[in-house]
Amino acid sequence: MIYTKAKITKSIRDILVRNGYKVISMGDNRKLRKGQRAFVDIFAMGGGKLVFFEVKTKDTNDKLSEDQQDTMERLILAMKYNRLVYYAVVDEDNYTDHLARVFEL
Repeated sequence: MIYTKAKITKSIRDILVRNGYKVISMGDNRKLRKGQRAFVDIFAMGGGKLVFFEVKTKDTNDKLSEDQQDTMERLILAMKYNRLVYYAVVDEDNYTDHLARVFEL
């Protein structure tokens, strides 16, 4: 099966919504404002948790930009100080594992 970023994002969004999360997707091909470009593809809130996912695909040269790298570093730092914050770069092979971790928090 061929996975696209849109399909992975939709799968993650659907699972989170079914589990009571409010989900905001930024990676849906809409034109983003300057300050939004470095933000994660998926932001979700639920059960007192804040969840951030950057979605990438393995079969393309979809790499983190410098701004996305900066966002990643800031969110990883936030995770160190608050166990209810979760950030991950996900792809077609690992997104279900990361969702399981979110639900275990």
